[in-house]
Amino acid sequence: MLGPKHLVITGATLGNPPFRAIIEAASHGGFDGVSISPTKAYLPAKEEGVSASDMRSIAQANGIVVNDVDAIVVWAGAHAPPNFVGPETGADLVYEAGEALDATYVNVAFGGDGPMPIDQATETFANICERASEHGLRPHLEFVPSMKSIPDVATAWSVVKNCGYADAGLLIDTWHCQMGPTTYAELRALPGKVVLGVQISDAPNEPIDSLIKVGTTRRLPPGEGSLNLVEFVSILDGIGATAPLSVEVFSEELVQKYPPVDLSKLLGDALRGIVAKART
Repeated sequence: MLGPKHLVITGATLGNPPFRAIIEAASHGGFDGVSISPTKAYLPAKEEGVSASDMRSIAQANGIVVNDVDAIVVWAGAHAPPNFVGPETGADLVYEAGEALDATYVNVAFGGDGPMPIDQATETFANICERASEHGLRPHLEFVPSMKSIPDVATAWSVVKNCGYADAGLLIDTWHCQMGPTTYAELRALPGKVVLGVQISDAPNEPIDSLIKVGTTRRLPPGEGSLNLVEFVSILDGIGATAPLSVEVFSEELVQKYPPVDLSKLLGDALRGIVAKART
């Protein structure tokens, strides 16, 4: 299991290239682990005849751990996005991928037309926790302000705290902290052990309303934007968080400009620079 001194890169950050390319790029970038999309990395490899054993061997040969599979998404409300696949039909593949790749965590997010009742969210998350545990996975809940159902860390922590599963926790994403009402003071108040996942990116110095619209296309490498990421990492260390630090930089420009290995090296150096400043 990876810890706070380990670095992870998400396959989505690299543009979701084939499984082997993600693993090799992560290794060349100096990362210890990866976050894998079951639909965009695991399933295509499986359909090409690459067995789960082969995928694990590829990761092991490159010194890479599959940290998590991303994600199970629950949608509350009538207006789900086009082609949305909910947990009732899409979760089986996520659990399969997580177990097959020896992942530790599965990411969970809630979306919808508005805030989801806490009791409903807690019950739904508890059901996911039960299924995940059957596959050896620990769920971490990611709050996403733009998806509205669980917009902040306080709501997410309430769901996790009351779900009845001690192995469940939170995923904290710097982008979502900036885009919603979550404050660094609230992060300082969290028990460190509940922070199971961390995703780090930087943001252009633009109004929040503008940034929400470009969150999947124009994030910046750590240290190149307006977010105080040094303080963010210092807070995690201060509360005793044991999660590895993942870089998740959704950027169409970077994916088009750099092949996966070069992009991984660029982002690895950027993240290590932030961590060095925070831990000096």
